[in-house]
Amino acid sequence: MEARNVKPDIVTCGILYDAHGSGFGFGFDELDYRIKMGFFGDVVELKTDPLVLVAFGKGDFLKIVEEVDHTRSQSWSYEHLIDLVKQRQQGI
Repeated sequence: MEARNVKPDIVTCGILYDAHGSGFGFGFDELDYRIKMGFFGDVVELKTDPLVLVAFGKGDFLKIVEEVDHTRSQSWSYEHLIDLVKQRQQGI
């Protein structure tokens, strides 16, 4: 993705997060790498066509993000959302 100057959106972030939670070991390693590279410091964007979400559904990450966003409507960074989702899943 970096070679083509493509930045991931919230769906990509959610897929990586949920993949790790489902037992795929690459999820957090990939997220950590992208955080270190500065990809997730940006304001969250949804670049994926909403029809894709309707067709394939939303993972746990996106469902939690929707709950959090309804309670506090503001601009989020990906890093902040990842931390919020981790806290929410751990019951903090």
